[in-house]
Amino acid sequence: MIAAIRLRGKGKGAEGNGALKLADLLDDAVLVRARTLAKIMEAASKAAGAGSLEFWHELGEEAGEGMASLLIAKMKTKRARIVKFLLGEARSAGWGKITYCGRRFGGIDGTLRIEDSPLLRIDPTGGACQLYRGYVEGFLKKIRGSGAVSCSESSCVRKGSPFCELVIEKGRESWLRSVIT
Repeated sequence: MIAAIRLRGKGKGAEGNGALKLADLLDDAVLVRARTLAKIMEAASKAAGAGSLEFWHELGEEAGEGMASLLIAKMKTKRARIVKFLLGEARSAGWGKITYCGRRFGGIDGTLRIEDSPLLRIDPTGGACQLYRGYVEGFLKKIRGSGAVSCSESSCVRKGSPFCELVIEKGRESWLRSVIT
């Protein structure tokens, strides 16, 4: 979803304060209103039928991996800083306010809370939830560099909660594989 949004900035940050902004790193994005994107998603979900939620999840995962690759290449910094950067830019990119709560930030396991997301509030199909979930899984999988990352929904705005929450867990390697590698 972030790849669908372009916020123009000059140099290193639109405010001219030298801070790097997501808009400075993207060169192929397009600005689209959440309401318009929700209508596009609804039409695509109808066309995809029963497999639409899986479609949105896979699309999100691919987009998350792509964004992680782009940020790794362009930012050339520690991967934990890239995650913090993207969380900080989430609101201006149209995702809403995203807060990470976990045992260790770099350890991946934890909870991601999404508040005030315009797309999640108005999406009637559930596709946006799957798009976000896939995006987070793909992004963190690429940032981590190996192994699976899974997200499960613990609360949802569409089901009456004031926010959406994703529980994030990294895949567990077998004991033998962790000793050999």
